[in-house]
Amino acid sequence: MHTGHYRLCDGSLLRVDVELGRFVGTYYTPELHVETQVHGSEATVHAWVDAIAARHPGRLARGH
Repeated sequence: MHTGHYRLCDGSLLRVDVELGRFVGTYYTPELHVETQVHGSEATVHAWVDAIAARHPGRLARGH
């Protein structure tokens, strides 16, 4: 996932965007409140996303 979002099995949302030339990862609760946000390189943000996804067993639903 370069940019985009995934809905996790518990209803939370992982989103990756590029803002002002850097990657931003945002983790939303099922109620869509921002839980955590990280800024950094593509590798840093994607490693953070992978770590969160690993804590949520089950299939991820890819968004558009």
